[in-house]
Amino acid sequence: MIRIFFSIIIFTFTIHANAQFGFQRIDTIDVIEASVLQNYAWVGGLDYAQFSNIDLNFDGTEDLFVFDRSNNKVLTFIQGGSPGNPNWLYAPAYESKFPQYMNHFNPYEDEQFLFSWVLLVDYNCDGKKDIFAARSGGIKVFKNTGNSTDGLSFEQTSIRIKSWQWGTHQYLGVSSADLPGIKDIDGDGDVDIVTFGGTGQALEYHKNLSMETYGICDSLLFEMKNICWGRFSESATTSSIRSNSTPVEVRIFPGAYHADINNDGKRDLVVSPSSQVGSENRNSTWYYENTGTDLSPVFVYQQNDLFQGGMIDVGSRSLPVFLITTEMV
Repeated sequence: MIRIFFSIIIFTFTIHANAQFGFQRIDTIDVIEASVLQNYAWVGGLDYAQFSNIDLNFDGTEDLFVFDRSNNKVLTFIQGGSPGNPNWLYAPAYESKFPQYMNHFNPYEDEQFLFSWVLLVDYNCDGKKDIFAARSGGIKVFKNTGNSTDGLSFEQTSIRIKSWQWGTHQYLGVSSADLPGIKDIDGDGDVDIVTFGGTGQALEYHKNLSMETYGICDSLLFEMKNICWGRFSESATTSSIRSNSTPVEVRIFPGAYHADINNDGKRDLVVSPSSQVGSENRNSTWYYENTGTDLSPVFVYQQNDLFQGGMIDVGSRSLPVFLITTEMV
């Protein structure tokens, strides 16, 4: 049985001549559940989240960018703790610095704004994370042009990435419903791309030829080198991942993210469902701490409600807001 409760707040006031009434949003009200302060009560909840580190305020410390696939929502958190002692502070002022999603039915917006999946990766080796994002059937890129003086900003550098495939230079295909891997696979200093091919079972490896061609890593020049990278294929009927002694339990399309969550300089593992149909959307952000090294990780389960545990979550596409009435004479 599903029970739905409605809370109705009735405001009473005396009408004065020439008075104007409005509402003021308040997000500093403490919310306590079972004697525990909910640190992110008014953030709005998370469903199908994607995680990337980025230095938002150019203070030399990696902060956190979260993209929620369910409603194309950007969330930004500043790291206010010390090494090994994280203190994530919700910082919505940085969210507007990222290309924003507006109307999915506008074909021009598909080129310019963020939807479905977003990963932050430094592709030009300037120490600043750039944006790789979904484009219908492919990938678009925004270069991080920000600095400590002017703040965070981005400039689109590729409307749609291409790759040499079967002797022709054609679009590098990635379904907007999917999730590619963007990383230096061969260790030569530039970022490569691994993504599922047309069948959705085997991985294609697209090598970046920037270093080989120009001797620097700031270009996006790809060539498909392997249509079954790793020599494995995913089952069409099952989906499972094992990390340490507590396996991730994500029924459909788990997405894994390599990000430093506890501010110790080593990237941890966060897993969240990528399918918006049939997926858990409450306890759906699995966090595994890296107790090894950054290059030789050992992932140990910590929780399955990272950030979610401190939020008011009343269902998908909902946002709890606390308002007070204001009167202006």
